[in-house]
Amino acid sequence: MLAGRFALRKKYMDLKSACKYESEGNFERALIAYQSIEINSLSNTDKIYIKRLIAACLFYLKKYEEAEFNFKNLLSLKELDVEELDEIEDCLNICYLYGHKQKKAFQYFMKKIIKHEIDDLEKMWSYWYVGQYHQMENDFIKCYSAYKKSYEISHLLNITNKAFFFAHYLIAFIYLDKLKEALSEIDKYEKAYENSVSFGLLKITKGIIYKIQKRQNWNEIFIEGIKEAEEARYQENIDIGMKLKKEFG
Repeated sequence: MLAGRFALRKKYMDLKSACKYESEGNFERALIAYQSIEINSLSNTDKIYIKRLIAACLFYLKKYEEAEFNFKNLLSLKELDVEELDEIEDCLNICYLYGHKQKKAFQYFMKKIIKHEIDDLEKMWSYWYVGQYHQMENDFIKCYSAYKKSYEISHLLNITNKAFFFAHYLIAFIYLDKLKEALSEIDKYEKAYENSVSFGLLKITKGIIYKIQKRQNWNEIFIEGIKEAEEARYQENIDIGMKLKKEFG
């Protein structure tokens, strides 16, 4: 009895440690911790939960093929409900998008957009992933269109981090060399939504626009954005900032 209780307690202590590592952005340690949890005695719901966390860590570590393998295995489980199936299919196709099967992911998210039964939140993210695909393909007109739709939905839903989607919309302006339009959009946005959450990306993007225009304070704004992204542990935004800085140097 005591041994069983101790094992159960240790199991949840391990989970707590793993979640802590993940929240800190330490996905290597989180992955090791999740993989060390003995799941055979867990309920089906908890097994699925741990397996999804393992797959997610692999994705964040950019081990896309391994993450894809894990998400495919999850899809084969009979215990999944409809909502879980849909969420895991999304995750699998996100792996495709950032791995080497971008076209497949694009077709999947386009089909989701066409479906009438998906809600606006799903549609917002689907447009965003389509925008990501077009950006990878250097088709910036289509990228602009998809990001614009994604941002417009986030605006209508008034989600907390709509500035994140707005920032991607601005990135399309940068690639299309429409800086005056971008600055006009920024001015309107900042008047309407002061201190909105973008995980640093809005300041990063604004800094790059100012950099291209050779404004002296561009680096100050850019660095503020990078610091915000670091505090939010949003490495993707830092990577975007460094990529834009390099491309528009």
